Amino acid sequence: MNKFWGARSLARGFAALTAAAVLTSVFAGPAAAERAQLEGSISGLKSEYASNEDVHFTVKLTNTGSVTAEGVYVFPLADRSTDLDVPYGAWGDLNAGRGIKLEPGQSVEQPVTGSIRDVRQGTLTVRVRAFDKTGSSVSPDFEGSAKVVPAPGVASGVVYGDKNGNGVRDSGEELAGLKLTLRYVHGYDVTYTTTSDDKGNFTFKVPAADYRLGGDVVDGWLFPWRFVHIGDDAKLDLRGVPPLNGALAASMAFTQESYQAGDLAHLTVTLSNSGPIPLTGIVAACDRYGSDFGLKGNGPGWGDLGNTAAGVTIAPRPDADLRRHGARA
Repeated sequence: MNKFWGARSLARGFAALTAAAVLTSVFAGPAAAERAQLEGSISGLKSEYASNEDVHFTVKLTNTGSVTAEGVYVFPLADRSTDLDVPYGAWGDLNAGRGIKLEPGQSVEQPVTGSIRDVRQGTLTVRVRAFDKTGSSVSPDFEGSAKVVPAPGVASGVVYGDKNGNGVRDSGEELAGLKLTLRYVHGYDVTYTTTSDDKGNFTFKVPAADYRLGGDVVDGWLFPWRFVHIGDDAKLDLRGVPPLNGALAASMAFTQESYQAGDLAHLTVTLSNSGPIPLTGIVAACDRYGSDFGLKGNGPGWGDLGNTAAGVTIAPRPDADLRRHGARA
């Protein structure tokens, strides 16, 4: 009897252990898939850069794990003023939205060019993290750094109000005591200001680099913005114009009702001036909607109306319309 009951107890115990193992397997689910593992590095940085230099470097990624990494891309960390400004798309195939495949042991190198974000800082840093197609991080952060040395930059000129709209500075149009602002193009909070003297003269002494000048209404004068490169001795005249106050009317029409993919689209832009003075330096630009099919105003077909051209002049008569034919860029 003791042996019989002992054998039956042992069988029950074995069955219970088997059931427990099955339940554990069911509730635990399948084993998690192994994650890709990458290592990254930055190379090619010089020890120091002048404030007006582009920064060239190379990103290298290596798959150090045992599984294939799919849709690998990199993301720059840019929450510090010393972080490099790298434009969207500059990462090539490692740009978000593209991505590459890396087999175990495989490496890839991507040359990249960026700009110093804050020329007032003494250092620059490139900080990067890699991700896969799931959006999961597959590498530790990796970085490189260098010194920044401000190159001397001086810009001087005369600020004036173009009262007669002829596009040039005439005697008596100089503006005294006007506060002017210079904005560094790669850093949204890097600005420099100066004030014109009693003859309209002004001077900026800043690190040599690319800046945006204008884009403000000061003392009733509108100053159209433009990009300027400031080096050792830049000469600038800054032209102010009266606000348009509705004087400019614009319309646009395509020359066809429909186009096939790949066709060159032609259109007519009609501008008219109902104000008392000529409108000088008028250009076309996109509305920043961001769509790929939008007209940007920067193709060769825009001629003088292109947003980087000198602009067109519209005479102060409602019947003196200016028509320009532009081609989609």
